[in-house]
Amino acid sequence: MSEYVVELKNATKRFPGVVALKNMQLSVKPGEILGLIGENGAGKSTLIKVLTGVHQADEGQIFVDGVEQHFKDPNDSAAAGIACVYQELNIEKLLSITDNIFINKWIKKGTLLDYPTMHKKAKEV
Repeated sequence: MSEYVVELKNATKRFPGVVALKNMQLSVKPGEILGLIGENGAGKSTLIKVLTGVHQADEGQIFVDGVEQHFKDPNDSAAAGIACVYQELNIEKLLSITDNIFINKWIKKGTLLDYPTMHKKAKEV
């Protein structure tokens, strides 16, 4: 087991005409709280999007609990325990509180969503 819950090693992400991340390093220990600060264009959002599977790094590695991960999408990162609450909180304003809580974590009964269980768990939260 690694001493870090999340590690990003030598991550590089390029977009046409710009290198958004270049050999980025990040290590997060259990219980540690970090803040990302920097000017616009510094790569903060790109870093978060690489960690959450929105973008894939062109180079580098991501480790969760010492195991290398390759996230194809946000569902993959969520399954590994990484998720992000974006600043734009009004994105899902048309959904109920229960629906917002269970996005990508739906509880199902057969092929249907199990709303009674989700409502109960939402009230517990």
